[in-house]
Amino acid sequence: MNYNQTADKILHAVGGAENIRMLTHCATRLRMEFNDRARVNDAQIGTIPGVISVVEKGGQFQIVIGNEVQQVYRLLHKALPEKKNPTSGDKNARPAGIVARVISVISTTFTPVIPAITGAG
Repeated sequence: MNYNQTADKILHAVGGAENIRMLTHCATRLRMEFNDRARVNDAQIGTIPGVISVVEKGGQFQIVIGNEVQQVYRLLHKALPEKKNPTSGDKNARPAGIVARVISVISTTFTPVIPAITGAG
């Protein structure tokens, strides 16, 4: 997989860096939130080499890439303006409900260990 091409195509398909409100990743997925969801082309993202699938879950748009997700994330993160850095926070972002936050914490905590649990039987 060419990480630069994959990151560039994803950036174009989601409506550009200015449309990304939040960007993070887990073990196999890019997780994003957008300023304008209508600008995101789901079908185009699904055809990008290196993208396994696209999932929208828990208020997040998730692009399943696999074990190479960290390399693609780094390239996308570099393309974001400093003010869009997810660590800086967004005062206009809607706070998630308590149930959504609890589920998010649980899912992001256990997702990386599921293969180990499954392998152990």
